[in-house]
Amino acid sequence: MKELTASRKLTDIMPFNEVYYKDCFYNCLFSIVKYFQGEVMRFFLNDIILYRHSPYNRLQADVEYVPIQPVTRLLNDMNIELFECKEYGNIVYGIREALSKGMPVIVKVDCFYEPMRPDLYGTEHLDHNLLVYGYDDTEQTFNIFEHKNKNSLRYKPETISYDCIQEASDGYYQHFGHLKEPAYIKFCKSVLREEKNKHPLKSYVSRYAARYLENRAEVIKGMEHLLSMKNNLVEAMRNRDLLEQHADEILESLMEVIAAKKLEQYRINCFFKDKELENTIQDIVNGWTFVRLSILSYKYSGEYIDEKLSNAISVMEKLCGDERKMIDLLINSSYKAMV
Repeated sequence: MKELTASRKLTDIMPFNEVYYKDCFYNCLFSIVKYFQGEVMRFFLNDIILYRHSPYNRLQADVEYVPIQPVTRLLNDMNIELFECKEYGNIVYGIREALSKGMPVIVKVDCFYEPMRPDLYGTEHLDHNLLVYGYDDTEQTFNIFEHKNKNSLRYKPETISYDCIQEASDGYYQHFGHLKEPAYIKFCKSVLREEKNKHPLKSYVSRYAARYLENRAEVIKGMEHLLSMKNNLVEAMRNRDLLEQHADEILESLMEVIAAKKLEQYRINCFFKDKELENTIQDIVNGWTFVRLSILSYKYSGEYIDEKLSNAISVMEKLCGDERKMIDLLINSSYKAMV
């Protein structure tokens, strides 16, 4: 077996902190895509975002991402290949071997075992992804990107010991192995398909517009879910006992909605160049943010709670109208994008 070098760190790879997309896996993946000189915007144009509301989680706001193409296809178009390593156990050697070949790695971990995660370390089990981009046998550490808490997008360079990453991987398998995810995934640039990048970004815009129009009935149907969501949140804001009991889950779900709407805003501003549409999505992002901040103020006993919650209820009513307006504007913009 070939001897590995004592250390290797991939240069020019940076944490991705521009916008939150779905979950932490993509924050890792986008750093890799940019490292291999791919276009992250292809991913942002790959989902129709729909409101979804379950009667079983009636006080949670929720969105669904409906993909147009699988992730592997998007990567393939950018000449990026991935290899899943499904064997848990001793992952340290496999990660070092991949990095020694210039292959960045995304590894599945349980934050309960991460010392640099004070929000969860030793207190809460949470499935998570780490981007590993270097190792040092002398220090017995890996170079990773990580953030301080689950509500933060500020990823930055950190180091984690070989023992800790192994323990965090073992913990993931113990607590989340039922998800049937690979232990880690390694990535490389394909040298066999250098001329394969045949789909320019403009084609992704057209594909998104076409799929949006195909799914407009589902998008409009999502308004029914939004109305149910709005009615239940308004009920909670009027019933303090209910709000007290469910504030944490409401706040967490609103974070997901705000992240989805910021993504929608990001691609609208980049590709559709319609001022009314841009203003409308800005109103929607501002509206959801105001509602969340009002509930956050209630949770932490801020000032003027009655007034803030009353205003939040009014904002919720306006949000529904703004969402319907955005759908109409985006339908018109999608027709234009296909010309």
